[in-house]
Amino acid sequence: MKKAAMIAVVASGVGLLMASGLWAAQATARAQEIEGRDVGEVLIDGEVVIRLRTDQGGQTALERAREVADRLNNAFGRRVGWRDFNVADFDGEAVVKAKDSVIVTADRDEVAAAKADSAVALANQWRDNIVHALGGPDGAASADWSIDAKKIVPVLSVSRHGARVGVAQVGGPKQQVDKVKAVAQLDADYHERVRARIYIPLANLNVTKLSRVQGVSVVGMAGVKVVDF
Repeated sequence: MKKAAMIAVVASGVGLLMASGLWAAQATARAQEIEGRDVGEVLIDGEVVIRLRTDQGGQTALERAREVADRLNNAFGRRVGWRDFNVADFDGEAVVKAKDSVIVTADRDEVAAAKADSAVALANQWRDNIVHALGGPDGAASADWSIDAKKIVPVLSVSRHGARVGVAQVGGPKQQVDKVKAVAQLDADYHERVRARIYIPLANLNVTKLSRVQGVSVVGMAGVKVVDF
């Protein structure tokens, strides 16, 4: 194979991987010294997203940072994206979660060492950094995202098969979940060989005008009834 053709094939493969979400980010950890303190830094693709400043549970700050990096890489292996990260209360402490998995805890010692205003503020700062490193928009996270919530909404779909009506459970930051009015069900075919069913949390009841609510996932489905016209 000629060099130019080989480059084209590689570039095409990279593009497909990125488009399909298989091109995963990479988390690493490193030691750093800040203001005379040994710090463990967590990086995503070379960008610092979390600094752990305290030794805890027999682990140094660096060892804790390595553990957090491992958790992030496990999440990336499950195709977790920036929208899946949120801040929640876990046993009275603020944590950063990737979907249902705890990534890191903003405990009392870390809050004091970082001179943060609160545990929620520190956790949101970490989440903001993760979102930015994964290509999400600035300001996607805020203190209003600190509480997880779930609720039941109708599933609506209009296709050549008729109108499908059912219910779905959506979950995510309460600020965003409160905006969800319905879930749109879309059936997609690719070259008549691959069929996919896509569910999109909506801020309205109009399936012809998709107004997606960011940061919310469909976490459960009930039976869907087909009503033919």
